[in-house]
Amino acid sequence: MSQASKEALNELHGLIAETLTGAIKAFKGKTDPEDLKGLAALANVAKSFLKDNGIEALPSANKPLQGLAEVLPFPGHVGGEGEDDEPQSDSG
Repeated sequence: MSQASKEALNELHGLIAETLTGAIKAFKGKTDPEDLKGLAALANVAKSFLKDNGIEALPSANKPLQGLAEVLPFPGHVGGEGEDDEPQSDSG
């Protein structure tokens, strides 16, 4: 089996990016849980694709990312990697 050409790999890479972008945009404005099935899995695939390609964004330069950072972690969240996460004490 021969290796794919650089051009073929670049085309595939672009198609993956376009497909993920289009699929995520299709969820925009949907609120019915039935319509949102699969969004979490799709978001994880997109996140991995971006990470694998060295793509990072800074919240200060990206309003949607800043909005996400403001609502996470959810109130009462325990654990995670955020620097604001503090373990919740069971003692009262």
